[in-house]
Amino acid sequence: MTNVGKMNNKGIEILLQAQAVRTSDFSWDLGLNFSSNKNEVSGLDGVLSLRGSDGTQSALNGEAFGVFFGRYYARNDDGSLLLTSQGLAQPERGLVFTEAAYDENALPTGALKDRIYRYAGSVYVPVRDGNGQPLTSGTQELRKVLGNPFPDWIGSLSSAVTWRKVTFNFQFDASMGAEVFNWNRITGNNVGFGDLAEIELKGEVARGYVASIAGGVTGQRIQEEHIEDGSYIKLRELGLTYNFGRVGRVFENFSVSFLGRNLISFDDYQGFDPETNSAGQNDRVRGDDFGNVPIPQTFMVRVNGKF
Repeated sequence: MTNVGKMNNKGIEILLQAQAVRTSDFSWDLGLNFSSNKNEVSGLDGVLSLRGSDGTQSALNGEAFGVFFGRYYARNDDGSLLLTSQGLAQPERGLVFTEAAYDENALPTGALKDRIYRYAGSVYVPVRDGNGQPLTSGTQELRKVLGNPFPDWIGSLSSAVTWRKVTFNFQFDASMGAEVFNWNRITGNNVGFGDLAEIELKGEVARGYVASIAGGVTGQRIQEEHIEDGSYIKLRELGLTYNFGRVGRVFENFSVSFLGRNLISFDDYQGFDPETNSAGQNDRVRGDDFGNVPIPQTFMVRVNGKF
């Protein structure tokens, strides 16, 4: 192991708690939590892969630690996919220069100057051949930052309403702006179970379309396909409590609660759960969904008593 590079974190966290209403028979408590953190890596030499030789999670200067840095689709000017003559998807190809060696005036014919990316001291230049297809001779498959596994912000809203001996409480949690690398979609489509596999079996796309994305037909895996929005709002908890107060000479503050956890998730994620991570609490690999067990929906009966 070598201690290289630097990391900077800047963020804010706000916690607000309030007793909105308080009378002898009724009370309403509110809680609001908000936090946002911006992480940036510097001092590295090139791109540091954090997961295997072809790992999508990487560290590079000017980006958050563990961003998804991978191959992406070749596209037309209107943003649609640039397919091969057989109707298959393909990764973008081009030339990679160091900043010192890059000369815009010396770029070859077919270079797409309006689609140049700069990362970690390198310049990535897509190049087209005479037929408008990605140039395959003397080029390589290009990469770019496809997403960030860290959210722009997270927050929660909790509330508890008590009327005499009955308390109703809920909590919503939110995570916005993070992306997830959905390995399960890769695996599912490869074995014929998935949205892309379905349209190929129906003949709506060319035979071999799934394989062209998974790798081995038109190039290596096109990782852009499996980066998804992992934003969500979850009903984290819903509860109802009845406080019996003193019960005989045995219990004080005896109460019974009915609780539900992780009841509803509002998200656009195509996998089971955007909140889970196959690497657990690993600090190098975030936003990775591969064979994960979703966070369970649970129902509980809780009995409390002081004696």
